[in-house]
Amino acid sequence: MEDWNEIYPNVSVEYNKVDAYYDQLSRIVTGDNAPEIAMFDIDGDYVDKDVAAEHLADLTEIGLNTDVYADGVLDTCKYNGKMCALNWGLRIPGFVVNTTLLKDLDLEVPKTQEEFQTVCDTLVEKGYTPIQGCTQNVYSLVMQNDRDYQIAQEEDQEALYERFDSEEAGCGSYFEKEFSTMLDMVEKGYISEDVNSTIEDIYEMSILHFFEGDTPFLSFTTEGFSGMKKRESKSEKFTEKPFEYEFVSLPVCAEEPVLSLAGVSGLAIVKDSENEKWAEEFLRFLCNEEELDKMASIKGVPSVTKNGGEDARFTEITSLSPEKKINAESYPVIKLVDVSFSDTLWKIACGDITDIESAEKNFEEVLAQTKY
Repeated sequence: MEDWNEIYPNVSVEYNKVDAYYDQLSRIVTGDNAPEIAMFDIDGDYVDKDVAAEHLADLTEIGLNTDVYADGVLDTCKYNGKMCALNWGLRIPGFVVNTTLLKDLDLEVPKTQEEFQTVCDTLVEKGYTPIQGCTQNVYSLVMQNDRDYQIAQEEDQEALYERFDSEEAGCGSYFEKEFSTMLDMVEKGYISEDVNSTIEDIYEMSILHFFEGDTPFLSFTTEGFSGMKKRESKSEKFTEKPFEYEFVSLPVCAEEPVLSLAGVSGLAIVKDSENEKWAEEFLRFLCNEEELDKMASIKGVPSVTKNGGEDARFTEITSLSPEKKINAESYPVIKLVDVSFSDTLWKIACGDITDIESAEKNFEEVLAQTKY
């Protein structure tokens, strides 16, 4: 906003915070005093989401310089085929890695599935639990990139969707590799519910747990990662003995690291609002490499631009080629299977499921109960 006012010193931008925003958005954008700009999360579970999206402008029609976006990232701005929001940062599942710890053990961030297993085996031998995270979300995140990428590679998405939507007998076998991998990781000590159950929440306590210094890989998201820098001073252990860390994707099931992208809530223009033309100019101003990188850097998430910003903590993921990145919102199958897939991984980690047949059966039973 300060940069904007250097060009337009007499045009103010006012920000209003709304409680229960996901419940209120459709009312806000359809009301008599609608704002010019609203925050819109393409993947968000808004009340009357389609109604809200209908009242947002198509940003492809206002002259944005979308050439600054990295290949494929623009898809994270689209809902129902319309570019509804100017996304400026990326929400990605992955892992925060204690790179100092790995270096001290003569290890490197694994780039292949074979390297991943070798690194984890070494960490276990040294007395570490390689992958940690709050029990509420660690198991849903640990294979999310690999699972989403596998689904995205299927040529016939409609047939795959029908397979799960019709609860086809044996459909759980589609995830045999993922379930077998989780069973194997539990058996080998790569992951432990005894450890994860002690982490009290998916955000601040997860971060402070990581800053204790003995977590090689924290299963997390870039949105959670954005809160780490400001919490370094809250950790006595990290303050006394700081270490380097970065955000990566690990090839838990895939042969190489892959990414499942979603956008951080972007800026949307409300159609027919009082100062709609000024809102269009504001977004045209923001849609350039410098401003997009600046917003992502301040928030602490990966940028959407081709250069990926200058945050060295995201070097590993920004360097991945476009063909290794997919937009989860573009594949309805992912949302359809997410609850049952995550539930099965959680039960494996907790010891409630101990064989592949039970895992596949559980997936199918939960799918029948919870599918969208």
